[in-house]
Amino acid sequence: MVESATQQNDFLAETIGDTVERFLASKKNGIACLKEIYKAASKWPEESVRCGIYRDRKQRFKRVAKGVYLLVGKESASLLIRGNGRKLDEIEDNSISAIINDHPWKNEKAHKSGNQKCFADYETFCYTQEDFEQKARVLIQGGYLAEFLPVRSFTNKKYLNQIEEMAEKANLNYYASVIWRKAPEGVINTGRTTKGVEQIVIFTKGKARCLNSGGKAYQTTRILNYEIDIPANKGKHKSHQAEKPIALYKYLIEQLTKEKDVCLDQFGGSCNMAKAAVETNRFSIVYEICKEFIQKAVDRFKMFTLYETSEDEETTQDAIAEEAKEEEIVASEIYEVNMIPREATIAQKAFLHKVLKQIPDFFTEDEKRLLQDEGIMNIAQRIDSLYKKINERGYQSYRSKLPEFDTTRNIETYIRNESLCRQIDQLFEEKFPDIWTRCEHENYRIEAKTLAAYCVVIHSGVNRLKDIPFYLEEYCDFLEKKGYKAQRSRRLLKDFLEFNEKINKAA
Repeated sequence: MVESATQQNDFLAETIGDTVERFLASKKNGIACLKEIYKAASKWPEESVRCGIYRDRKQRFKRVAKGVYLLVGKESASLLIRGNGRKLDEIEDNSISAIINDHPWKNEKAHKSGNQKCFADYETFCYTQEDFEQKARVLIQGGYLAEFLPVRSFTNKKYLNQIEEMAEKANLNYYASVIWRKAPEGVINTGRTTKGVEQIVIFTKGKARCLNSGGKAYQTTRILNYEIDIPANKGKHKSHQAEKPIALYKYLIEQLTKEKDVCLDQFGGSCNMAKAAVETNRFSIVYEICKEFIQKAVDRFKMFTLYETSEDEETTQDAIAEEAKEEEIVASEIYEVNMIPREATIAQKAFLHKVLKQIPDFFTEDEKRLLQDEGIMNIAQRIDSLYKKINERGYQSYRSKLPEFDTTRNIETYIRNESLCRQIDQLFEEKFPDIWTRCEHENYRIEAKTLAAYCVVIHSGVNRLKDIPFYLEEYCDFLEKKGYKAQRSRRLLKDFLEFNEKINKAA
């Protein structure tokens, strides 16, 4: 019976695979979203269709984004996704051959006055370490990352250094820098030097992938030009403020990838990379968060629509983030899904999950039984009350409102600080014995550990928690001089340390 059931399942998966392949072959460029695939294979349950696709994905199907599949073997295709390109949740590990980005970098010191003020009409930001960890995750070993960056100036030199440092921490090795000349010398005359150029900094994941015939000093298809002289699009030929010409994308794609490789652009803008990839016989995935820019690209390149949200659907980035958090909760290894009540909102579930993930042993066995025994509505109300209190006090940004102290400057300071932190954790658990009150009063622990760090850095004799109260007023004076709000810290710390004194007297 077992053997027969296995054979039947294999036959079912094969039949589903054949049906899906025929359906994709009938679609332009072999692309379809999962909803369309479900409809085409409607004689099977949706779960069976997904399993069939998953089992056959190595041979016939390639997943490039959530709910969208690409049939391996077509000449080329580009996929344009409306969404946050920094997340990359739907992109599989080690699946991208090259990333070519022009991120909307933030520089508050530049473009402050005159006709340069508020130059960009799109959201800007600065990269974080997490951005480079995501890039490294999706790149294949030896894959290339090309980042368009401004030339070094007194306003951006620190940020450019940080980018190289973050890339190195993510195992993205510096490969080369080239210059893109977008305008003749002297045409763009702002700041201390004439502009008209941007730099393209190239990194590789580990050792660079060799794309030439071998035996050459360089690893790219051909040796890179130090200066790429391709004029920028102007006037009616320009669809985005920071647009990069298709010819420039084609040059980089041909240098950093082979035919049939998959390229990624996390911040599409004009989405010219999509066109360049198709013309060079590559596949590409292009993210763009702005609906207006996407519509321009769809109209210009006559792209067909796979799936489009209706007007009444939530398409904001908050909704996308909440959906991602909900999926993360379902996949949690820390607690069972049925421990979280249905009545709790997505944001509340996400918050509780975040707290539990930080402290895996948060639930004691008694508390787990309590959660299972209590009524669902009661649990939901407690989560709701907790979440509101946390939000009201702003714990998300609490740490940023306290000073930081380097407790790792020498081994003796580090050991004393670690000892104090352990004592604080023990006292915190005694003062707040259950999960709900611990979550609600996490600020006590944060304040106490910051005070401990101050004491071990400033005073060499502090190594016990009962020594700390002597320096409370000194610490609060320090906060006020540095511009922090000491009144809140004084109140919380006084309460916390008085509880410690009671414990010591009782002992």
